[in-house]
Amino acid sequence: MDLLIVDDEASLRDFLSIVFEEDGWRVEMAATLDEGRAVLQKDEPDLVLCDLMLPDGSGLELLREIKAQNPSIAVIMITAHTSTKSAVEALKAGAFDYIAKPFDIDELKIIVRKAVERKELEDENLHLRSALEEKFTFANIIGRSARMQEIFSIVQRIAKTSSTVLISGESGTGKELIARAIHYNSGRRGKFVSINCGALPENLLESELFGHERGAFTGAIREKRGLFQEAERGTIFLDEIGETTTAMQIKLLRVLQDRVVRKVGSNIETQIDVRVIAATNRDLAESIKAGTFREDLFYRINVIPIGGHPAPSRTFHRQILLQPRRAPEEDLHRRDAGHREVSLAGKCARAGECDRAHDRAGNVGRPDDQIAARSRPVRRKHSRCDVRFAARWHLTAGPSRSDRKNLHDEGPGAHRRCADAGRRAAADVIPLVPLLREKVRSHPARREAGRDYGG
Repeated sequence: MDLLIVDDEASLRDFLSIVFEEDGWRVEMAATLDEGRAVLQKDEPDLVLCDLMLPDGSGLELLREIKAQNPSIAVIMITAHTSTKSAVEALKAGAFDYIAKPFDIDELKIIVRKAVERKELEDENLHLRSALEEKFTFANIIGRSARMQEIFSIVQRIAKTSSTVLISGESGTGKELIARAIHYNSGRRGKFVSINCGALPENLLESELFGHERGAFTGAIREKRGLFQEAERGTIFLDEIGETTTAMQIKLLRVLQDRVVRKVGSNIETQIDVRVIAATNRDLAESIKAGTFREDLFYRINVIPIGGHPAPSRTFHRQILLQPRRAPEEDLHRRDAGHREVSLAGKCARAGECDRAHDRAGNVGRPDDQIAARSRPVRRKHSRCDVRFAARWHLTAGPSRSDRKNLHDEGPGAHRRCADAGRRAAADVIPLVPLLREKVRSHPARREAGRDYGG
């Protein structure tokens, strides 16, 4: 790491340079403000040790210039002229710490180590935040339909605002993913906090959202901050807001109107700076007519409405979801139980055809779970039962009567040769075994085939 020492005492500069170079620092030295500025223009150090009183000015000037140039650079002020006023001024200007001459070198090393640890934490925090922002960019949300592109366009336009958003859509349509994308593209520095309003009873939900004082109710053995306070300067995501009771809706309405929260059991209201994003899988207009949702709260949360993609019409998106699981330009291979190289190219295309032919109910998560569950047999050694089954029932209910008669006429070796060929063909269709089993169960020739093959 790089260290800049700015002090007019040559002996102290040399001493500090020797001490910190032994600890692995790369040290630059300056005797005046101008020399210090020249070093800063050439290279940015990780840490600066700066004297308060310099021949051509105050070290506070250099401190302010450093913080204006790069706030992440830690600055420790050193001075022989100790006073409470100068210490306060240095800390207000952004100094990490303040040490008076003469000082114990071990004490200075401790201060430097703490400054380095804080800088590393800040750098790690920036790295993780940038990784999160990259993860929740709009490019990572799958959707190519005109409706989804329209939603992306709306989200990009509103991300930088602080307006309340209502996301509507069926369960599993990616409402929370959209909410996270809004938050991480908004520039808000606070947390993203989410809660499912339909998963908690009213009393517990109130405590989770607003917090409670110690002794506010049975079991409240300590004070607790609510999620609105945890999300300060950030975003709170209220999922399934349509499941809340009318009493809770009144409390949420006050939060949205006045931007204040009051803990359970407290008389003190706390101001908050939180962006609210709500989501629901219900038709809130119908809930208003039924009297289960307040109209005034609806207009408070429906400042910017975003409509979700209906689940039954996502055949196109399921094909997109299948794409990352294969490389169309590559020929994928695996070894079967007999260690033969078997090409899997084209199987995803057949799986896609089967998927398009079947109008699946449910959300994006359901076919994804089915793909994961049904692909597990492919990742392990297949049982003989699976191989035999696939060989016998290769896209049909079984061999025809004429095929069985031809095998009998060709002699005893024909059955073995047919079995070997069937097993080779089985490797091509093992991934489709669950579909084949379903087809066999519904085939009218099942009983007859079972008698012939012992199935």
